[in-house]
Amino acid sequence: MGWLDGMSLELTLEGDECLRFVDDPYLKPFNEYGEVGCYKHDGVIRGRVTAKASTKLPVYVNQITIAFEQFSTYNKSIEGHTLAFREWTVADSENLKLDDRGATLPFEIDLSEVYPRDGLRPTYAGTLYYIRHQIFAKAHKPWYSFSGGFVEARAPVHLLRVHSAPARSVAALPGLPPPHILTLDDVAPGATVVFDYGKNCHDLDGAIAGDVVFRGLGDAKVAFAKVELVKVEFAELLSMDTAVWTSVWTTVLHPAKASKGWLKNKVVKSEEEDGDDAVELVEPGGMGGDVFIPPASAGGFSEDRTFSVTCDLAGLDPDGDGRGRSLTPSYRKLALENVPDIATDAAEPRSPSKSAACSPTGGADMDDARTFPDADDDWEFDVGGEGVAETAYFLKLTAITAAGAKCWATKKIYLYKSKANTLQKTIEIDL
Repeated sequence: MGWLDGMSLELTLEGDECLRFVDDPYLKPFNEYGEVGCYKHDGVIRGRVTAKASTKLPVYVNQITIAFEQFSTYNKSIEGHTLAFREWTVADSENLKLDDRGATLPFEIDLSEVYPRDGLRPTYAGTLYYIRHQIFAKAHKPWYSFSGGFVEARAPVHLLRVHSAPARSVAALPGLPPPHILTLDDVAPGATVVFDYGKNCHDLDGAIAGDVVFRGLGDAKVAFAKVELVKVEFAELLSMDTAVWTSVWTTVLHPAKASKGWLKNKVVKSEEEDGDDAVELVEPGGMGGDVFIPPASAGGFSEDRTFSVTCDLAGLDPDGDGRGRSLTPSYRKLALENVPDIATDAAEPRSPSKSAACSPTGGADMDDARTFPDADDDWEFDVGGEGVAETAYFLKLTAITAAGAKCWATKKIYLYKSKANTLQKTIEIDL
């Protein structure tokens, strides 16, 4: 605000669909209900900007711009990165003379035009890292304004990527076993232990189902066996290298009633450079094939067995909002680095059909070849300048013999969000 040029700026977004995160402190300053508007990650966002003078004295504005930003923040680091950005000039907003009645100007943002092209990801609020999206409007005032150059209004948005899981497994490699088959090769000489779950990609509102087969154990006895769905959240930065493991779901195959000793495992592992607060993932017998001495009453089976396994993913997240038991869609690798200087480069012109809504003021060349890895890339990744983040899921099969040998194996699976599961925005009525 200036001495004599006070003004207000209001940003309103169209659309009634929202998600509600009442415990998210980031959303509280914008909405007391923790609601945030939802949009497709490659769709169009429409809204309006209302600017008006705070008094009857006129206020002059050079132009009003609308910008869209994708940015990252971290739980264990003060760093943050602007991952994608684009700014437009709102049509008919140049050289405005505002009075206390104000002016309301519509705008339209085509998210496919945000730099880098195809670089927008779904909004993600995790344990280690957060990928957020926001729209902000700026009223750029003349150089003689006391207000510091501009007045700003912001609004968070939640981007969704709705995509059904493929009908067949992804990331299959020629010459290797199908990616939806888990095997344990060291339970007993010549034994076959296989978990076939059909495919390695599933909808969050569906289920993972298959059979765990034990064949040819011979004299060896299996005293304990379980299947787990494990969520791994990974963030690697120049100042931080951390991973969090969460056992989202566990089913014990044998024995029918397992004691707490068999299920002794902490579900979080955190590693920091200085070693503080390090928590190791602990299972019976430790990691790898360490020996675990089972109780005398454990017994075991050596005959051929088949166990049917079903993991009801929808039941783990009954509200469908991604918060149930930390269940979210898989989040493919994302490069953590600031986009290049985008303030002065010329932008690609908008199509004539959209030029009436707003026009670009800056941004890097939209034909830039910068892309991000696909979901089926391997873990190995050239981090580049800043870092990388990913959220992945693994199925884990564990078997412990009566002699105390522990065998386990994991394979990566991919979870997709096939339904939006949005809510209706809260409507306030003055009585």
